[in-house]
Amino acid sequence: IWFEGAHFGEKILQSPNIPGRNYFRWLAGIDYSFNVRNGLLLMTEYSHDESGESQKSNYNYGNLITGQRSLLARDYMFSSVRLQYSETTSLSTGILSNLNDSGILLMPRLSHLLFADTELTTGMFIALADKGTEFNPASEIDPSNAFGNTTIYAWLKLYF
Repeated sequence: IWFEGAHFGEKILQSPNIPGRNYFRWLAGIDYSFNVRNGLLLMTEYSHDESGESQKSNYNYGNLITGQRSLLARDYMFSSVRLQYSETTSLSTGILSNLNDSGILLMPRLSHLLFADTELTTGMFIALADKGTEFNPASEIDPSNAFGNTTIYAWLKLYF
């Protein structure tokens, strides 16, 4: 069981006429591992970010593109399950739910150690969200549906 919290005091511009933002971010969660096969791990957490938006009409998707934010809303639940299938292979899935607009992002993945210091991971991001939510923006915001599309990825990690 864990709880993490932080207070942020940000000065937006170096100007006495424009006030900075002060806000809290915190999360609480629990994880548990079971002795199944080579290991089964369940985890869930709730996250609250006062700097996020409570209304989807106020989302600024440009902040995602520029890297100023990783998520747009205030309240999220994240849950995951990971099965260590063998010493070299693990299967997992995560579910991220935006509690402010009911959007859900499903994230299955498979990781396999190819060699002692080399790991190949493949996975997907699947938006299970209504149009107009964070994970599936309205057509006028995202005409190419880039955010709402399913994304398949693969990456190779080398440890040294």
